[in-house]
Amino acid sequence: MFWFRCFLAFCILFNFRIPIVYNSNVLAIFCSIVYYLLFPELFVTLFYLIKQRIVGYIFLGLTVVILLSCLPGLIHGTSDFYIVRGFILQFSLFLGGIIAYPIWMEGAGERQFLRILDIIICCFGAQSVIEIAGFIAPPIANVIHLFQKEEVAEIGVGFRALALSGNPFFDLAAGFGLCYLLFFYRLITEYAGKISISQIALFTLLVIGTFFAGRTGFVGLLIAVIYYFIVMGQPLYRKFLQFLTIFLLIGLGGLSIYWVLPFEIQSLVTGTLLPFAFEFLYSYFDEGTLTTVSTDMLSEMYFTIDWQTFIFGDGKYINPDGSYYLYTDAGYMRNILFYGIFGTMVLFAYHLLFFNRPIRISLSELIARGKIGSYNDLLFWLLLLIYTLVLHYKGEVVGFLMITQVMLFWLSLAYCKVFLKRTV
Repeated sequence: MFWFRCFLAFCILFNFRIPIVYNSNVLAIFCSIVYYLLFPELFVTLFYLIKQRIVGYIFLGLTVVILLSCLPGLIHGTSDFYIVRGFILQFSLFLGGIIAYPIWMEGAGERQFLRILDIIICCFGAQSVIEIAGFIAPPIANVIHLFQKEEVAEIGVGFRALALSGNPFFDLAAGFGLCYLLFFYRLITEYAGKISISQIALFTLLVIGTFFAGRTGFVGLLIAVIYYFIVMGQPLYRKFLQFLTIFLLIGLGGLSIYWVLPFEIQSLVTGTLLPFAFEFLYSYFDEGTLTTVSTDMLSEMYFTIDWQTFIFGDGKYINPDGSYYLYTDAGYMRNILFYGIFGTMVLFAYHLLFFNRPIRISLSELIARGKIGSYNDLLFWLLLLIYTLVLHYKGEVVGFLMITQVMLFWLSLAYCKVFLKRTV
């Protein structure tokens, strides 16, 4: 049953193309409906879930954002509604998640949040296995490309675009980064920081998967490590020793796997994959600067604009040739250029809906009981928010990025235990 739940979550979370069916989200909805017909009592749970206030607020907020995104194109006369497509897709993914959610939480009781953590982490672990298999075996990579958009599959050379995902680049890398926070939270709350071989193996998979997805994911790893060291409950020296053990075993395991790979795969790892993943280190040793091509380009994505654009936006999201308006893909810049500052504030307000109630719950628990767990929970949610705000500097994340928004939606529902009374 756990693997069926993971299958549904994988299909919704990564939303990859499926010929005839259209996409994996549609497949997940279909499978969920079949399950409902076999166990019709879940319809009661679904009805109870839909009535919850947090669900209504999030869907209402998304509806407002969709309507808001139509205004700049109308007000400025640009007829640019391209961004609306992304929010409509987000709506459909939330719908798939709502339908599948009672199946995931069946019998979870008080452990709803831990279960959704397990499911999400399992999905990213499975995605890493797929990426590794596609990297080692080209026939598998060819099969993966059948489930990708043509423009994505064409990039699938060497180690890129090997994930079974609708967007195997920035979107997926951001998801891996968020998953690190979930991993360390799970390690601290469920296992009291104790490291096992299975957890090291899973963490290794996540790190390797991030290599293929993009360096952006390591921003999440950095924030997750900070979280691990500042949470309460264990002496600092023990955390340091455990953390050192994890990376030592990962290094030894990585070297062992490397030496048994075929020579051509070894060459691809050392000549392409590692220079891409650790470009900033290569740059430091060669030139003495911790920079990458991406960071150099990103510094050019922010520039001075006039006050009218800052306040009202230009109502332009893409150029006639399909490229980004003013050739910038930086998140804050794109929002201001399209919406202006007031529309951008509405988008950020929508994003905060995913954090509002979990932060209030953890804060009230901390004030009322003063428990270490409440402090760690509050820190966890604040760092999740900080992570999305930091990543938004590079690309559109806040309120927009599919994988992270879907993950935040599931996490907020599970943490708030929105239908605990109806679970068995």
